[in-house]
Amino acid sequence: MARRLLTLLAALLLALAVGQPSASAASFTLDVAGSSAADGANVMQYGCNGGSNQRWRLEDLGDDTHRLVDVATGKVLDTADCSFADGADLRQWSWLNNTCQRFRFLATDSGYVRIVDQATGKVADVANCSTADSADVRQWSWLNNGCQQWRLNPV
Repeated sequence: MARRLLTLLAALLLALAVGQPSASAASFTLDVAGSSAADGANVMQYGCNGGSNQRWRLEDLGDDTHRLVDVATGKVLDTADCSFADGADLRQWSWLNNTCQRFRFLATDSGYVRIVDQATGKVADVANCSTADSADVRQWSWLNNGCQQWRLNPV
């Protein structure tokens, strides 16, 4: 059932809101820094402002994975250098059709999803569980905490 739901959502534009435990966290979303169109531009959490650099299109790749395409740039979420390290940066990059640009969405017990890198098995994580604008989003081993859980919001 969850797989079908994600397939249906794949055609929608989404804002990805981090599920941190603080009440203020609901106002943060996944953002391309400075609305940059450059390969390697940082992806971070930032207050929701409705910008197209905060909107992501999920595209089903037919193998239980999706690519996350930034609406403003057409570039995809990417794990820097396809690194397997905890703390490796998540950024935007042109589509290369590699496994570090493919993500799975797994439901959590709290009603959110974890965004799992197909290559590494690690998840999108807000650095140090920060509740500040511009906090880095990176990959990290699954710890089952609020700064690794995301809500898919149709926009």
